[in-house]
Amino acid sequence: MNTYLVVYYGSVVPIFSYAETLKEARSYALILLNGQDCKRNDVLSIVDVIHDRIIHYGKRDELIAKFNAVDHRMTVTSTWWTLSLKPVLNWFGLKLAGPTAG
Repeated sequence: MNTYLVVYYGSVVPIFSYAETLKEARSYALILLNGQDCKRNDVLSIVDVIHDRIIHYGKRDELIAKFNAVDHRMTVTSTWWTLSLKPVLNWFGLKLAGPTAG
């Protein structure tokens, strides 16, 4: 079940993406925030849709610092190597195939 909603307000139209875990939502958020198109004043939020509350909200630099403080092992330069592949594929609109009956 997709528990978290990641909303990126960096373009004309907001980008919405769902994640199952908070770690996955943070990973996807870091992908967006560290992207070439992201500017310092771009805003991102992570919302817990089950409890209808905002978990994280802020501008690019604030959130990168906050996410890195949460997980001391991650640094901005090594983020691309430690992220899950699933949020990246979801961002491109691809779905991971589950088991098939057959």
